[in-house]
Amino acid sequence: MYYNPVEVIETNDWRVILTKSISKLNINNPLVITSRGNIIRNDLTNIFNKRVLFSDVENNPTFESCQRAIDISENSKYDGVIALGGGSVMDTAKTVMAAIGNGIFSITDLLSDKLNFTNRIPAIFIPTTHGTASEVTMWGTIWNMTEKRKYSIAYPELYPDVSILDGSLTLSLPLELSITTVLDALSHCFEAIWNKNANQKSTDYAIEAIMRQ
Repeated sequence: MYYNPVEVIETNDWRVILTKSISKLNINNPLVITSRGNIIRNDLTNIFNKRVLFSDVENNPTFESCQRAIDISENSKYDGVIALGGGSVMDTAKTVMAAIGNGIFSITDLLSDKLNFTNRIPAIFIPTTHGTASEVTMWGTIWNMTEKRKYSIAYPELYPDVSILDGSLTLSLPLELSITTVLDALSHCFEAIWNKNANQKSTDYAIEAIMRQ
């Protein structure tokens, strides 16, 4: 059975679609999780109030960096999450969605407890790299550098509502990073084909994705 609730929108003007999506989801006070570079490149301070921008995101997000994002969301009135960036930004955003959705503001507790969402928060994800597909999944990955261990968080409530795909956002990637993220996406396609849980639908999608690359 194939299931994916994310509305995927391809566009040449992500700002227009973002505005429409915010209105459609009735988001009035979003927390915007992004990177410092994206704030500058995409002029985000002219789109959002500086106070709603969180950019202290580490590559391969750690417990500490996710906790900083969660701390920002605690005792707030954020009613939506917008993630604009690569996989690390989107994974961080999912920990914030989980924190607000459960009223649990400790990354350790979020990853060790079975969560029961009492308040699902709407989310819009806008990827700026090619490889992670975090914008259409419920999974997030967080690293505990003390334990040298990778943790995952995965709940249906962590699917974004909307994924906005605008190829122009990838043009600022350094060539090396652009190549590695494309290869990452390609490897995911092959993994989907030989996965023991593969089905005809997932295989068809994987082959189509390989052909497009």
